[in-house]
Amino acid sequence: MNLSDYKFAKQFFILERITAPASFSDWLVHDLGDGRVLHTHPRLEVTKEKHGKSTILCLGHIVDPYYPERSNKDVLANLLAETAKKSCFFTELETQMYSLGGRWLMLAVHDSGLRIYPDAAGLKPAFYLDDAKKGLIAASQPALLEALGLGKQNKNALDEFKKCNHARSWPIGVIPYNSEIKQLTPNHYFDAKKSKSIRFWHGKETVHDNIDEVAKRLTIILKGTVKALTLRRPCTLSLSGGYDSRMLFSCALEHLEQLNFFTTVSDYSPECDIVIPEKLAAQYDLRHRFTKKDLSQEQKQALVVLAENVGNMYYDRSIENIFAFHDAVGEGFHLPGSVSEISRCYYSPYGKRVLPLTPKRVARYAGFKNNPYAEEGFAQWLAALPDNLVHDKMDMLYWEHRLGIWSSCGLTYREGVIEQIPPMNNREYMTLALSADMKDRLPPHNLIREVIKNNAPELLQYAFNDEKERPLLNQFPKIKYVKERLLRWR
Repeated sequence: MNLSDYKFAKQFFILERITAPASFSDWLVHDLGDGRVLHTHPRLEVTKEKHGKSTILCLGHIVDPYYPERSNKDVLANLLAETAKKSCFFTELETQMYSLGGRWLMLAVHDSGLRIYPDAAGLKPAFYLDDAKKGLIAASQPALLEALGLGKQNKNALDEFKKCNHARSWPIGVIPYNSEIKQLTPNHYFDAKKSKSIRFWHGKETVHDNIDEVAKRLTIILKGTVKALTLRRPCTLSLSGGYDSRMLFSCALEHLEQLNFFTTVSDYSPECDIVIPEKLAAQYDLRHRFTKKDLSQEQKQALVVLAENVGNMYYDRSIENIFAFHDAVGEGFHLPGSVSEISRCYYSPYGKRVLPLTPKRVARYAGFKNNPYAEEGFAQWLAALPDNLVHDKMDMLYWEHRLGIWSSCGLTYREGVIEQIPPMNNREYMTLALSADMKDRLPPHNLIREVIKNNAPELLQYAFNDEKERPLLNQFPKIKYVKERLLRWR
C-alpha cells in the first residue's frame, strides 16, 4: 500500500454550498439535498436507504444483535420501516437505535432536516464548526478540517496535552484547534440547521438486583453481535489474560470455525498474557498465533501519516504493533474487548465516589492533572450535565470522555490499517452493565465472571491478569498511588 493510501483513510466531510479542494477529487460524493454534499474516502463503507421523505446513510458497520443475519442495508431498511409507523421520525429513530451495535455514524435526513448520530460510544467520531457560515457541516477529524482550510491547530494546547503521555488526546469540551471546532460526543446528535449538538440520551432507569439476569442479557447481545460480524467478514479475536478478552471469547465459542485468534507479544507483555492464551489455544484447538513484528522503514513512515490523520494527538504503547495486528486480521474485522471497561467502574476502581466532582478533580482522574485546558473542558462538561442524568457521573465520564474521545481517536488512528469493531459498543449493553450493583462491577468483577460462567464455566479455571496483584492491595490499603498503578494502569 502506498503512503498516500493511509492519508485520511476511511474518513469523511460534509460541505454545504462550497466546493471541495482538488486534492480530494478521488473521494466519493453523495448528495444529501439542500446543497449539502457528503465526501467519503474510497475505502469508507457507506450504505444508503430511502423511504418516502426520509433518508438514512450509515458510515461504517451497523449490526442488530437480535437479527444477526441483517446486513447494513437491512438494518437501515428496518429503521425506516419502523420510523414510518410513527409521527415523529427522529424520536422513533433514537428509540430504534438503542439495541444496535457496530461502529458507525448515522446521517438522518427527514424533510429538510439533517441530524448526525454517533454509535453508542461515539467510536466513529465527527467534528463540526459552531459557525455554519463557513460552509462545513461536519468532518471526521480536526486534522481533516485543517486540510480543508477550515481549522488551525493550537500549538500551545497541543504541547500541553502531549505532557500527558499515557492519555495523549484532548479532553472533552476542548480541542487543540481553533475554538469554533467542536466534537460530537456520545449521547448527543448534531442538528445541521442549528449548527449545534443536543443531548438526546440521559440514561435509562434500569435496576437489576439479580446479577444472573443482567449477565444473561449481556450474553445475548454479545453472541448476536459476534454472529452478525462473522456473517459479514472473517473475524479475529485477540486473547490475553484479561477479563474483557475472556468474556468475549466465552460468547464466541459457537463460532470458533469462523474465527482466528492472536496475541501480540511485546517487551512489556506480562507472563499471564502469554501463558493463558497458550492454554486456551491448546484446549479449544484454536487457530491462534503470537505476533511480534519489527517495523520496516515504510511502516514507520506510515505511522507518521496515521498520527497526522488525528493531529498527532493519540498515544498508546500498542500502536507500535498495528502492523502485527494487520498480519493477523487482514481485511476482516478485529473484535477487541474495549468498551467493556465501563462495566468495571474504570474511574472508581475501589468503589468510592469522589464528591463533589470539581473540574480539577475530574481532569486528574482523566489523566490531565494540572492541565488548564483540560480543567476548562471538564468544567464545561460538568456544567452541561442534565439534572435528570440517570447514571453516575464517573461512569458517564468514562462513557463520554474515555470512550468518546480517547478510544474513538485510537480507532480512527488504526482504521487506515485494520477495521476494529468492539462487540460491546451497544447502548443496550452499556446501560445493562451500568444497571448492575456496583459491588458486582468492582473487583473481582462478578458480573463479567457470571457471563463467562453462563457460557463456559471451565474458562474460570484460569487466573485473570490482576489476581497476582490483588494480594498486594491488602498489604497497602492506604497507599492510593499503589492502588491506582495496580488497578488502573496495569
